[in-house]
Amino acid sequence: MSVRFKFKNDLDYQPIPCDGFHISVRDLKRSIIRSKKFGKVTDFDLVVTNSQTNQVYLDDNELISKNTTLIVQRAPLGEGKKKVWEDETSISASIAMATHSVTMSGIPGLNLSNNSADSEDDKISKMMTNSSEMY
Repeated sequence: MSVRFKFKNDLDYQPIPCDGFHISVRDLKRSIIRSKKFGKVTDFDLVVTNSQTNQVYLDDNELISKNTTLIVQRAPLGEGKKKVWEDETSISASIAMATHSVTMSGIPGLNLSNNSADSEDDKISKMMTNSSEMY
């Protein structure tokens, strides 16, 4: 399912996919910034308005239901301020979560003991037995 949006001066609505029943305003704004390729740092914020009820979503934690049509406006930030849409910590955290979820500890029969007392030859022999054990 998706949430449809358009900028105030656009003619057609564009879909933004949402996995569940809702999408937060923060996630919606980030998805719009990515889809329109505005960059990671901008000098404006996005104002999101429900096109049917004219409700303005001011809180970034507010949830928007799927199948909602929205109108988006760019609102300039004052005095040369910049808004960072994707900071480096969130990118590195998502990469760390992705690498953490790909661990092989769930494979049955795999011996991944990290005994620091083992010599390099012992570690290599364990690796060789583990790699050939599945075949």
